[in-house]
Order: sequence, then structure tokens, then C-alpha cells
Amino acid sequence: MGARTQTSLKRFLRATTLVLVACALARAEDDWKRKLGREDHIAYIVLDDLRSGRDTPQIFPADFNLGLSTFYEEFRWRPDTCWAGSLLREGVSAYCLPYARLGQYYPNARNPSEKIFSCMGSCAGLYVWYIPKENHFYLWATCWNVAGVLGPFIGDPRIELSQAVKPRRGSRIFTGVTLTMVSQRWSYPNAEDARVPRDDEYYDCSHGHMSGRAREMLALNSFITRLRLANHGAMPIYYQTESPSSDKPANCQLLSDRSKGWEHTLKVDYQCDIGGDSWRRLAPGEWIEWETQDQAFAQGTTGFIALLNDEPHYWDVSKLLATYPVMFGRH
Repeated sequence: MGARTQTSLKRFLRATTLVLVACALARAEDDWKRKLGREDHIAYIVLDDLRSGRDTPQIFPADFNLGLSTFYEEFRWRPDTCWAGSLLREGVSAYCLPYARLGQYYPNARNPSEKIFSCMGSCAGLYVWYIPKENHFYLWATCWNVAGVLGPFIGDPRIELSQAVKPRRGSRIFTGVTLTMVSQRWSYPNAEDARVPRDDEYYDCSHGHMSGRAREMLALNSFITRLRLANHGAMPIYYQTESPSSDKPANCQLLSDRSKGWEHTLKVDYQCDIGGDSWRRLAPGEWIEWETQDQAFAQGTTGFIALLNDEPHYWDVSKLLATYPVMFGRH
């Protein structure tokens, strides 16, 4: 084999090795990110399981002591694109985890000796900054509504965060449990009862309040929907209520984009993932009805869910989806 051929072969092998190494690193990063959630399965990270880099435990929200721009030479506010266009400082790595949420254990208000798990913020998505030289990382999420990051925490986030994920049972189907609309009616069956006098304030909205016309339109297009949650199955279930003093189910409306259908919306609307800690038992053969009030000014459908569990606990609930049409068109 000639010298030129040997040189070409060595270059080929070297290039092939670099490609394989790059692919292996990419797969490794994909693997740890997959452990930290996907679109239809949010990963909940337990703050209590992370090792604090401070002398005292992390206390939310008092430990937001560094601004986000700390980690950048040039910083642009683009959280929806993982800070695209920003330039990291030397020695800093950044990761975006769109399907991860941070949570913490809190004492139960009614039983302080019991700890319950609750999320920090109402939406999914964590941003992570890692400084290998210091062996520290920091966290931030859009829904925290604070200007600083939480940290430092000790270790490599690719390892520490994966080990702090709270196990989930996944979605469950409660056979025989139904959520349906019973009836609808206008809040003011007689439209004249909703009318506002045609006085000087009827079209006036210049004094820091709604005009009479606006109040009238809201009243005219307010409607009441009666809903029913029924257990036709063989096992008792628990449903979340609006408050400890109420038996009324806490139905949570889905607010995400529904262009791909309600089932997809159910998977990606995370605001209903974790609710309150008030539950009622619904035995086989039992049902409960309740009413909810809305306003609408165009044709459409409302999607909502009831939170169910096989134990009176709000962690890892199952979401039961239902819809009802809106009433509109009165002037």
C-alpha cells in the first residue's frame, strides 16, 4: 500500500472516529433530556433532592440572587427560543428542558406532619446553566416571574436532575367514570333583565370603568352550564374539589392551542397537572352535578377536565376530558 493511500486511510478513519464520537455524545445528551420529560409526559424534579451549594437549604423564592444575564457576554431576552442570539460566557454551558418542572415538598396546612408535593410555577419548562469549573448549576423558569436564577446547586445537572425526577404512574383510565353536560341556560332568560338604562354612562368608558353597553353585553351573553361527574364503574374514585368546604368538582378549562384537537391539547396543557389538596370520594353508582358560568361572543366549544385519582391525593392525578358548546349571539 502506497504512502498516499495510507495517509488517506488514516484521515478517513480519523474523520469517521470524530463523527462516531459526536453521534455518541449527541445520543447521550438526548438520553438524559428524554428522562426529563416529553410533550405528553412532564418530568417533575424534586428540589429537596438537589444538593444546595449554599450553607443553608434553598428557600423559594428568597434565593434568586443572580440575574440571568450573569451567564452571558451578550444577552437577548428570548426564552421561547432558548435565548437564541445570546453569547454565553466562557466556561458556561446552558440547557433548555421544555418538559420539566421543579417542585418542592410543603407541610400540609391541615396536617403539618404530612408533606405534600407542589410545583413552582404554573407552566412547564426549565432553563439550566452549568459552570463545570465550579461544579455548580442554576435553574430558572418563565412562570416563576422573578428576575434571578435559583441556585447554586452542586454537581453536573445532567446527572443530578435525572436522579431527582419524581416517579409517575402515567395516565390511567377509570373505566365507567363519565363527565358530561346535562343542560345549558342563559344567566338572564329574559333578555330585558340584563339591559342597562340608556343614560349618560351607557356608552361612556372614559372614567376607568366599563361602559353600560359593555356590562349589558356581558350580562346578555352569560350562560350557565350544568355538568355531571358519574361513577358507573366497580371501584370508588376521588375527585378534586374547588375548596375544602365544597363538594363541587374543580373543573379546569384547557387554554392551550387546540388546532390539533382536544386530545392533543389535553397532553400539552400543563396548568391542570397539579391542583389543590381537597378531595371527595365518589362511590360506584354515585354521581354529582354542578354548574359553571361563562360568557361567549362567538361560536365555539369549551374543553375542560376533572382531576381524578384512586386515592385522596393530588400527586399524579388522571385527567378526564369533556367538552360543551358555548351559547352566544344575543345583542
